[in-house]
Amino acid sequence: MERVHGDQVKRRDEKEAINRRILEEMVHEARRSGLEPIFVLFYVNAELQMESWRERLLKDVLGDLGVRYVDSKRIFLAASTCQGRALSPRRFYFLPGNGHVNGEGYRLIASELAGLLRSSGDSRPVVRADRR
Repeated sequence: MERVHGDQVKRRDEKEAINRRILEEMVHEARRSGLEPIFVLFYVNAELQMESWRERLLKDVLGDLGVRYVDSKRIFLAASTCQGRALSPRRFYFLPGNGHVNGEGYRLIASELAGLLRSSGDSRPVVRADRR
């Protein structure tokens, strides 16, 4: 039984190393191109009530690289509390049955992202990915 656990730990360590490298390359490539990336962290419903290794990894790597990010879990949990919604934010910010964020959830994320951009003093226009 210990071997299975040891193999799982080894595989997760490998996944973390690969994902760390991918994130580092993304950030370095953006910065080489004169861009400062901002990430939006999304979660599946189950991750709203716990911290996964993926969440820890993302926050650690982005913190190590000095990259700003919008944490949708923090936003949804705070909004649920502020609006008297003691129930799970899943009911208010996710589409029923499929775990994707709904319009209200995206509105909260966009508001946080806009505030982050305003606070940075970055006056560059936002470039849409579908326009080249």
